[in-house]
Amino acid sequence: MKDDIEAVYELMKSAAVAHFRICHVEGEEHPDRSWQRVTCHLHREDVSWGAIPLIYVIGAQSFGDARPRGSSDIDYLENDEWRFGDMIRRLRLERGTLVFDADYVRGRMMKTRVTVGPYGRFVVETRNRHEMAVRWLRALKGKKHLVSLKGRRIPRRPSSGLGRG
Repeated sequence: MKDDIEAVYELMKSAAVAHFRICHVEGEEHPDRSWQRVTCHLHREDVSWGAIPLIYVIGAQSFGDARPRGSSDIDYLENDEWRFGDMIRRLRLERGTLVFDADYVRGRMMKTRVTVGPYGRFVVETRNRHEMAVRWLRALKGKKHLVSLKGRRIPRRPSSGLGRG
């Protein structure tokens, strides 16, 4: 069952206009494991209407980037989509804080946790996802992911021969 495209669009639009800033990034990277915690502040006036859309969009980004690990490939479908129900089943309220926690979803290793507190403290945590959390948040703020080309030779663009003597 597919979600209503207009409802998904409204959630994405709300997440995109929510005002938040990245305050602190921490994590560790090892050959066999990693973790990252990104602490943000969501503008207090945006918490009531922006928390759910942010959680939905981060969940969608995590799901889209996730791949199977171990025996989870049995449930993995390449062209699968993130759904409202996926978020709702993993969302709870703990002492006034919205908590979203996704481990494996339909064969995809998400290992993503998002918490949004009533005063705007907003934390995204990942396990074995390297530096994806900060990448998702920067994408939400409209920043593109750039790869360093330092030391790489950049090929010259071929001349079109138009207008040059």
